[in-house]
Amino acid sequence: MPRTTPLYQLPALAPTDKARDIAEIDWANAQRIEQILANEGRPPLASELVDLIKRLNALETAPKGRAQQGGIVTATGNVAAQSYGPNFDVKFTAGLFTKPPLFFCSAGHSRITAAFNMASLTKDGVQINTGNWSPAVASNVSVSWFAVAAD
Repeated sequence: MPRTTPLYQLPALAPTDKARDIAEIDWANAQRIEQILANEGRPPLASELVDLIKRLNALETAPKGRAQQGGIVTATGNVAAQSYGPNFDVKFTAGLFTKPPLFFCSAGHSRITAAFNMASLTKDGVQINTGNWSPAVASNVSVSWFAVAAD
């Protein structure tokens, strides 16, 4: 019988398996995936991804006419490997939000991590922090952001 993956015990071919075993392993995979989906009601996801999906669903179901604003902040130059990058102070249009909005941001560079400082989120703006935790230099940092009224 084939070996299995450690997390979800999905069957996988072992080096000693023969080509004739592929159909049997494929069927075992289909049954195991179906069992996982039936038990969970959905594919198992990391908690961060589940949280992100919930926040995105809140945006999709937001009533039309809800206050919103988005943009891109950029900084030129290099960010050394394994170091903090530039921070961005985002200011929302005056009077647009009556309380802190739902806020999302995403780095536009594969080596850059972007996150907003929850303590800084107000109805008037937010601070976005960046870092380059890769082993190589990153340059020309950009972060896309979007805010939508929470009420």
